[in-house]
Amino acid sequence: MNFLSKGVVSGIAAALSFSLMILFVKLAKGIPAQETIFFRSIFTLIASVIVLKQQGLSIWGQKENKIFLLGRGLAGYVALSAYFFSVRELPIAVASLVQYMSPVFSAIFAFLFLREDSSFRQWLCLLVGFIGIGFISGVIPNGNLNTSTNGVYWISCLFSAILSGVAYVFVRKLTTLKESPEVIIFYFPLVSIPFSLVSTINNWVLPSFNQWIYLLGVCVYSYLGQIFLTYSLKMERTAAATNTLYLGSVFATIWGISFLSEIPSWNFYIGALLIIGCQLLFGRKK
Repeated sequence: MNFLSKGVVSGIAAALSFSLMILFVKLAKGIPAQETIFFRSIFTLIASVIVLKQQGLSIWGQKENKIFLLGRGLAGYVALSAYFFSVRELPIAVASLVQYMSPVFSAIFAFLFLREDSSFRQWLCLLVGFIGIGFISGVIPNGNLNTSTNGVYWISCLFSAILSGVAYVFVRKLTTLKESPEVIIFYFPLVSIPFSLVSTINNWVLPSFNQWIYLLGVCVYSYLGQIFLTYSLKMERTAAATNTLYLGSVFATIWGISFLSEIPSWNFYIGALLIIGCQLLFGRKK
């Protein structure tokens, strides 16, 4: 992978990790979404504190960055809540396809608020990736999504994509302010633990043995995904880093075939070719 930048490789690793996370969310059916987020947040909080203490860093970060850290935590929590809510009813490949529109929104927000430069190759790759998603979802050539599921789950997933774009811009801003990636990650559970606990306390479900295994998978892969994505955003512009997340929809479709018997149509293969092709083009070192 010498022809790919380290930031893009980290982004691909993040996409793989997040796709495995959402597979385990799907497998842990019966556990409320907010309870899953609570366990995920506890794991991330403990892991982050351990890493920060080992590095001799303050868990609270730089004082002047507090508003951005809290904003990243809040945007991430609401985005994840909407995503977990939708994936319980939508196939994981479909949910991933909608949610991975987030690079489009992150590029727009980065251009508007961070004044990041844009290039023809950047927007071409975003367009190609979006067309690839259109093929996989059935919008191209059928003109409609391949689902009969209640539209509220589609709206929730799209809302998740928008707020994920906001969260990525917060992360990118914080990395330009020299904030530690581990501190950035720490603030997500700091915000999400109280919110998720309040939301699930009246609907608590005691996990079975298998559900504990699935919840552990959610925790581990979500933490790895955050690590890889944060480092990707540190090394790359927002659009370049988050554009690699399109690959998550391809990974999710593979997991759907392998573990959930979700067989894709021929549209998937066209879309996958477009998505992978645009990542190779956009991720090449200049």
